[in-house]
Amino acid sequence: MLVTSVEAGSAAAREGVQTGWQILKIGSTDLAPVVAKLNESYATSTLRELVMCRAILARLDGKPGESVTVEFLDGANQRVAKSLTEGKPRGELSQFGYLYPMHVWFDSSKVGPGDIGYVKFNMFLDPAHVMNLFGEAVEAAKHAGLHHRPARKSGRYRRHGHGDGGWFIDQPDQRLGTLYMRDTTLKFVVNPRVYTFAGPLAF
Repeated sequence: MLVTSVEAGSAAAREGVQTGWQILKIGSTDLAPVVAKLNESYATSTLRELVMCRAILARLDGKPGESVTVEFLDGANQRVAKSLTEGKPRGELSQFGYLYPMHVWFDSSKVGPGDIGYVKFNMFLDPAHVMNLFGEAVEAAKHAGLHHRPARKSGRYRRHGHGDGGWFIDQPDQRLGTLYMRDTTLKFVVNPRVYTFAGPLAF
């Protein structure tokens, strides 16, 4: 398991942890057997990476002020141990349906030459909040000088439930997929906004 990002001001940043370092041990738990077991159990599952990530993060979780010792393999191939103090979780605590409450955060900014706009968030568990912020970020990019195009009108166009995908697709009735449940079937349809974003886009 590798460190993919280090948040500025976090305990990891203060301790000098760098992206690319490999996490070897959390507390008294060696991660190699944990990773091997999960790889075996979820070898053919599309949830393998998600389960792996959750299993590692759960071992790092703790109450604010608590410390955990984490052993890394650094960029020089040296084993280093860091004592990391748990801080306040990032974002707002949210609950969606019967899922366990989790903290949801959202970032948007502009980077590089040409004011390239980007958005980054950790999950959709607070759709009302996340979708509003997402929409504001797209609108900011549109007003920064990038083009937009009017969506094609359709009798089946609905005012509600547009979803984030509706900012980028101008064709009605495009489906993201279908969720089959015990008593019903939900079809996820992208409903275009009145004016969609037509600038360059990357995911």
